[in-house]
Amino acid sequence: MVRIRFSQALRNTTKERETNIEITNEITVRELINKLTEKYGKEIERRLLEDGELKRFINIYIDGEDIRYHNKLETTLKETNEVSILPAISGG
Repeated sequence: MVRIRFSQALRNTTKERETNIEITNEITVRELINKLTEKYGKEIERRLLEDGELKRFINIYIDGEDIRYHNKLETTLKETNEVSILPAISGG
């Protein structure tokens, strides 16, 4: 079971701070987003993806590692992983 933690900004869409998604084999982050879309509706997909790719200001971490430094949406997940989905924070 993959544990997914959402930022406060996504909580408006998910109505919860975290959830668990049951998986039997390894899946990709893209497949996870598809499962989240099934659970929460198209709004979650709209908030995360643009033209099928991760939006520039959305960060997804697997066990604290940014997927942009791995295989992006094709990064694989195991059932023991914890995923955090957060908006990028800027300042200056």
